[in-house]
Amino acid sequence: MPSSAIVFSYDSQSDVEYYIKNFEKMGLESMIICTEGDMDLSRVENLIQGKSVELVFNRERLGKSAAYNNAMKLASSDIVFLISGDVRFDPHEINIMEESMKDDEIIIPRVVPFETGSRAGRIASFMWNLRDTCLDSDDWGYPKSGGEFQALPSKCLVIIPNVINDDEYICLNAHSNGMRVVYRRDLVVRNWVPETFRELLIQRVRINYGHLEMKKYFEKSASLSLNFIRNIRKSFRIMKKHFLRYPEDIRYILPAFALELTSIVYAYFDLKRSRNHLLWRMVSTSHDPGNSPDLNSSFFSRP
Repeated sequence: MPSSAIVFSYDSQSDVEYYIKNFEKMGLESMIICTEGDMDLSRVENLIQGKSVELVFNRERLGKSAAYNNAMKLASSDIVFLISGDVRFDPHEINIMEESMKDDEIIIPRVVPFETGSRAGRIASFMWNLRDTCLDSDDWGYPKSGGEFQALPSKCLVIIPNVINDDEYICLNAHSNGMRVVYRRDLVVRNWVPETFRELLIQRVRINYGHLEMKKYFEKSASLSLNFIRNIRKSFRIMKKHFLRYPEDIRYILPAFALELTSIVYAYFDLKRSRNHLLWRMVSTSHDPGNSPDLNSSFFSRP
């Protein structure tokens, strides 16, 4: 089936150029790049020449939800990939998802952070690893959601309100309409994580604010943290499975728990005070814009 991608980027010339240069490798029918902030438009337009790539650009920051709503009107293919501009993946995974996707499901891949040398970065990686274990557990039982990368049938493209977790809204809306969110652990997307505790806390506050915000629309969320405490027995089974899979993670459980609890408390009070996180401050990560791995590099071998 014909497929297209919508790539979201903010203030990153290198990420925009990366996806334009690798467009042919992905085998897509078309690509829409939504970007905001400073951009050398003449350079981007030269790269786009002769390619089925459309740029949706705003110098003023509107937020990802607004960017998504603008871009979805331009998507006309049967399958649409929603991709964060700062992730990297093997282009063959696009084809695998196209061939395996059913009309009643959204596919989310496994997210594996690039190696990091900081303690905060390793705690962030632990959180991604725990997410992997939860989503891969048959008895998890709560709604699934995935950021960074989603593959979905075009009928799942709906106008969304100005929410923080736009990806979660899409998945919960699909779930409410009888569709499935399928976790493909065999398909890997790589990303970068915050390198300091301050940056990690800011990121977690924003994400948990978005989870709490979902209850206003669906009376539930896809938050792993909030759902984790709802069934202690099930959570202990999952933790046992997790430490068998990732034994080195046991050293990070206490600091991760403390940081996550702190972020939930901050997010709760920010929501009560109606403090808007929609145009949140961008978090610094270990991402080096000048050193992005090639799509066919060994970076994408299965961890």
